[in-house]
Amino acid sequence: MSNSVLFLYFIIYSVIGWISEVVYCSLIEKKFVNRGFLRGPLCPIYGFGGLLVVFALEPFAGNPVALFFAAAALTTALEYATGWALEAIFNTKWWDYSRWRFNLHGRICLVNSLMFGVMGFLGVYYLHPLIERVVALVPPPAARIAAAVLFGAVSLDFFLTLRDLVNFADRLAMLGEYMEGVRESLSSRDWFDELDLKKSLELMKERVLQDRSELNVRLAERLEFLVQRSKDMRRLMRAFPGMRSRRHNAQLDLFKKLHRIGERIRRRDEA
Repeated sequence: MSNSVLFLYFIIYSVIGWISEVVYCSLIEKKFVNRGFLRGPLCPIYGFGGLLVVFALEPFAGNPVALFFAAAALTTALEYATGWALEAIFNTKWWDYSRWRFNLHGRICLVNSLMFGVMGFLGVYYLHPLIERVVALVPPPAARIAAAVLFGAVSLDFFLTLRDLVNFADRLAMLGEYMEGVRESLSSRDWFDELDLKKSLELMKERVLQDRSELNVRLAERLEFLVQRSKDMRRLMRAFPGMRSRRHNAQLDLFKKLHRIGERIRRRDEA
């Protein structure tokens, strides 16, 4: 099997995983949720998981029961390892199953493991044979070109997402500095409420109209700036509404509130 074909399998399983996540999360939230770590319609963890199940578990193909449990165990281990790695690298917990029964450190849970087992079973017996036949219809030169183009697109997507994630830590630190500045300002205590940023933003604008002191203007401009800077993180905050930060969780919660304010302002402007 060529590397091009293997990469096409990876892309196909990543897209299937993205569709599964979108459908599952949208049904739970009762609204469309563009689930995914990257900008494109891909969930790479499903790509890796699909390849592992199809090729690593081939010895279990003759035993459906053993295949189910092996697929559940392998994909659950992959999800746990991925969650741990993302937390270690970015100091952020992207998903949390702590409220689900039979979970481990909030990274995995029994319900998902059982679903992964079913998906692995269906993948080996039904889905992958179909994918093999479809990919086999693509001439090798075309497969190499498609794989090269898709690899370039995914690499760019990964780079841009990584840049956003690195910058996001800086933005959380900026918000922390802003909060410290507000707390130290005597003139801000009568209008700023961390629990109601929308009201604070409105009161702040009224205060600036009444008193255009250097401090009030600077605080107003800074908060407006932070509201605007939160807009480019909409995708990740929508995809992972339960994300938690190890170092800046209070600031992350405020960023989510700023994001919701920005959403309301955007809808108001579009109306």
